[in-house]
Amino acid sequence: MNRVLFVGLGGAGQRHLRIFRSLLPDIDFYAFRRNKKTPLLNSDFTVNTSTTIEDKYGVNLVDSLESCWNLKPDFVVVSTPTKFHSSLSIDASNHGVNVFVEKPGCVTLKEAQDMKETFIRNNTSLFVSFQRRFHPLVDVFKNKLSDIGNIINIQVNVGSYVPSWHPYENYLDLYAFRKELGGGVVRTECHEIDLIVSMFGAPNNVYGRTSKQSSFDIDVEDTANFIFEYDSFSVTFNISFVQNRQERIIKVNGQDGWIEYDLLEQRVTENGKNYYDKISNDDLFLLQSQFYLNKFLKSDNSYVDSLVSNAKIIDKIVNIN
Repeated sequence: MNRVLFVGLGGAGQRHLRIFRSLLPDIDFYAFRRNKKTPLLNSDFTVNTSTTIEDKYGVNLVDSLESCWNLKPDFVVVSTPTKFHSSLSIDASNHGVNVFVEKPGCVTLKEAQDMKETFIRNNTSLFVSFQRRFHPLVDVFKNKLSDIGNIINIQVNVGSYVPSWHPYENYLDLYAFRKELGGGVVRTECHEIDLIVSMFGAPNNVYGRTSKQSSFDIDVEDTANFIFEYDSFSVTFNISFVQNRQERIIKVNGQDGWIEYDLLEQRVTENGKNYYDKISNDDLFLLQSQFYLNKFLKSDNSYVDSLVSNAKIIDKIVNIN
């Protein structure tokens, strides 16, 4: 491996940069930034004024995308607003570059299908960053599902508050609150959708509603309530990124017991018995990045199929009304 390219160095991009630099200390890093408004951030998203992104991580800035592809990087990390995920990923693949892209990876199902065709044709790899798949408790949760008998129902509650996400910028400027940048709660808070689909497969049917419940001057849905129907059970989702109570909980009720996965508390509870495995956000991203470098970069395009499956579901949800 000789060089890695980063496109987008906002909050997510800088986290990926920090983690990959710790794993690849001797590799040349390059970055293309459409705007340079995001300052150097610490791991808790506070601003670090002691130096610059370029100096801290040894990053060489590139002035155009064409110059980026001419570098022939081993892979590119795409951490732009969602609107640009698909076009940048396809452009990279057409130049023979492997892609590590932030979730959800695209805005529409058509984009996902175009990406799949492109990556297969060019024999390049696509990886979508769903770091929550890599928490050690996910395996604990999955392994204990067999202990509770037939699944009766599953409840998923996700709550966050966008104004508290990035203290260094105006929350109304965030892509999550802007339709033209691919925002909206469903695409932004899609980790639990990905987890459920990765565990149980794609649902047979999806129905429900999306809405704007807050008083914020935004043009996207900020709340979604929907149901996944499977052959023998249903999954109910309640998702919002404008509620002050923070929560990320998956609860499975079975015939012989129940199991709950609290992603924020980093706790799995089976019939009242708790299992903890607390790791930092950086460590969670580290596990994902190690997987990518050690296994996936030279592997097949399984994430392309996952991208299309997730996009099909998200398309149904956002167009449900």
